[in-house]
Amino acid sequence: FWGPHAPFLPSDEYLGTHDRAAIEPWENYADPLTDKPERIKHEQSDFYRRRPRTWDGWREIVGLCYDFVSMIDAQIGRIVDKLAELDIADDTVVMLTSDHGDMIGSHNQMFDKGLIYEEAHHIPLIASWPGEWPPAVCNDLVSNMDLMPTVLGLCGRSDGTTAEELDGRSLEPALRGDSSRDRRQRLLLEFHGIRYLYSERAIVTSDGWKYVFNPADIDEVYHLASDPAELTNLVDSSAHAETIERLRRDLMATVIEAGDPIRGAVCKLLGH
Repeated sequence: FWGPHAPFLPSDEYLGTHDRAAIEPWENYADPLTDKPERIKHEQSDFYRRRPRTWDGWREIVGLCYDFVSMIDAQIGRIVDKLAELDIADDTVVMLTSDHGDMIGSHNQMFDKGLIYEEAHHIPLIASWPGEWPPAVCNDLVSNMDLMPTVLGLCGRSDGTTAEELDGRSLEPALRGDSSRDRRQRLLLEFHGIRYLYSERAIVTSDGWKYVFNPADIDEVYHLASDPAELTNLVDSSAHAETIERLRRDLMATVIEAGDPIRGAVCKLLGH
C-alpha cells in the first residue's frame, strides 16, 4: 500500500473516523530545539514554511492521518479475511511494515521524514503465521534488512546468498519465542539526506540509549528508555560521560563491522 503516506487521503467512508477534539499534542510538539543541531533548526524554519502554526491546525492533519490509517487497515483486513475464506490462512505468512515513519508535527512542527528521530525511523513490523508463531510483542532490535533472510529461510532457500553475506539476520527465533536466541546489542541507523546531501549515523542499543553522529554539528545522545520523545540531548552530560564514551566506541565498532563507506570519517571526527 502507498498509504498511509502524506498527503493523507482517506475516502469519504473513513473521513472523520477519529474525533479531532480528542487528539492531544505530542510530548515533543513544542520542543524548543535548544540543544539540537543547527541543521534541525534550519529544517524547521526553512523547509516547513507552510506548516500549521498551532496544534488546532496540526490536530486536523493528525486526524486525517488516523483516518487514512483506518482505511488502509481495513483493506489489509480484507486480505486476511480472504486468506481465511480460501482456507489458506494457516499456510500463509503475513508481514506488514513500512519504509519510514512521519514526523507529523513532532519536534516543533516537523513534517514528513528526513530526520533520524524515532518518529521517522522507528517503524512498525507485524508478522503473523497462525499455529507457528505465538502472539507476542517482541522488543528485540530488528531491521527491515532482516526480512530478506527471514523469508528465504522460511522458503528453505538461500538463492546463492549465505548468512555471512547478509547484514540482516532471520527473525524466526524471535517470532517463535525462542528464549535462547541471540539478541542484538545495538542497531545501526543511517541517513543520507532527502532535500540535500547530509550523512548521519546513529546506533540504538538494547539498554535504551541512542547516539546520533552529526558530522557538521553537535552529536546527539538520548536515553530512549526514559526520554522516548528525544527532548533532552545528553551529549555534554558529565553525569553520563562514561556511557557516552562507550556509545562512541560502539558506534565506531558498528560502522567498521558494517563496512560503512564513511567509517573513516566517523572514527576521525569522534577523535579516534
